[in-house]
Amino acid sequence: PADPELEIEFMRRLMVKLGATPQQAQQAQAQAQTQQAPAAASAAVLAQRVTLDGQPALALADPIDRAWRRTGLALDRGGFTVEDRDRSRGLFDVRYVAPSANKEEPGFFSRLFSSKAASASGPRRYQIQLQARGETTELRVRGQDGQAASAEDVQNILQLLANQLR
Repeated sequence: PADPELEIEFMRRLMVKLGATPQQAQQAQAQAQTQQAPAAASAAVLAQRVTLDGQPALALADPIDRAWRRTGLALDRGGFTVEDRDRSRGLFDVRYVAPSANKEEPGFFSRLFSSKAASASGPRRYQIQLQARGETTELRVRGQDGQAASAEDVQNILQLLANQLR
């Protein structure tokens, strides 16, 4: 994950290396840190977990166009495979592989000579729906064709997206 303090320090060192005086670099570092503090405070409320119509969801403190862009980036960073995007309806069709408790994968020869059937824990398809509500946006997770998805997967996906949206 990004470390803003480390980035500021690298920028200060780069400024000194490229010819700025250490005092100028120190002033730029202080200015960057003062600008970073309000941004970090507001980032905590950008994605809030809520319950809408009895279903878990995220409330994003952004208008729909900005939430669309941020959600697309969060899906890319979160390891989702985006198969289709429909901005007019506010839908992302994604594939998600849920992390399994048993991470032990069979080796090449075990798969080749084993009589066991292949596991069905492959990627599942979901719809991520964005819906504008005034100055905020609601983000919901649904099953492949808009039907309800399993509560555990919805919770996992929402947690992953909430972490990526901060």
